[in-house]
Amino acid sequence: MNPMLICTLLYQFQIPTHRITVDYQNGDIREAVRYLMKTAPNLTYTMDLDVTGPVTVKLTDVTFGDALKYVLKSANASYRVEDGVIAIHSDRTINQTDLPRGISERPTNPLLAKEIRNFRAKSEPAYQVIRRALDEVGASYVVSDAVNAPVSLSIQRATLRDILTAILASARGRLIEGKNIITITSESP
Repeated sequence: MNPMLICTLLYQFQIPTHRITVDYQNGDIREAVRYLMKTAPNLTYTMDLDVTGPVTVKLTDVTFGDALKYVLKSANASYRVEDGVIAIHSDRTINQTDLPRGISERPTNPLLAKEIRNFRAKSEPAYQVIRRALDEVGASYVVSDAVNAPVSLSIQRATLRDILTAILASARGRLIEGKNIITITSESP
């Protein structure tokens, strides 16, 4: 009698890697996630009810996984894969030590070193001023609309990093640098 060989094929779920461009202005995070999920129709996901809030996202030619990660970051949310299902949850329900820290010592995104000239704002919501600065250098970004303190400034010449640092100091926001994407979130209470 021949021994019976039993093989078990383990399926390892992988986030899709197709590339997408997203330009979503002042929308609801739940709608933004639904939009992303439509680009990968074979995915199953769940989303906790406490994942809420406004989102502004401008991402150019990024992977689906990066887009999902940065959209969720803007609403202080993240995901994990559980049994082949993407489980989206608020970061308020997970260990805060797992979250990215504020501004890093060394810029990882070269666009932060780009110079901007004659940049002005007069009593505008911070998220609008930040988006204008990021658009000026052609950055891909995610900006939380919760960073909404009024900002007034007049800058003759400064780097994008300096402008963002000045705005975020008064608007209670946080810069998270990514190699290809710049994320602005509200500071945790």
